[in-house]
Amino acid sequence: MSTNQNNNIKYALCYVPLLAIIINFIETKKDDKLRKHIKIALILFGIYIVLFFLFWIFSFGWLITFIYFIISFYLWYRIYSWEEIDFLKKIENKFDEIFK
Repeated sequence: MSTNQNNNIKYALCYVPLLAIIINFIETKKDDKLRKHIKIALILFGIYIVLFFLFWIFSFGWLITFIYFIISFYLWYRIYSWEEIDFLKKIENKFDEIFK
């Protein structure tokens, strides 16, 4: 496999929450794009956890889980296909402004 394919696979695997955490700790040479995908995946997972527990109270946890998996699969497919996702750039810019 070429380096671009390896990077592409790493970017896509970031959208599996446990793998994103593992990649964050064991990857020694993280480029900016990999950091961006790890950050977005963990933010998405954090939002999922909060919404799951909020909606679990009202017995809609399964719906939030379904939506989370659909969004994660969509992002994984787009990243793996080398497609650029515009709204991810907007989200990243907003979080950079908030956390600076």
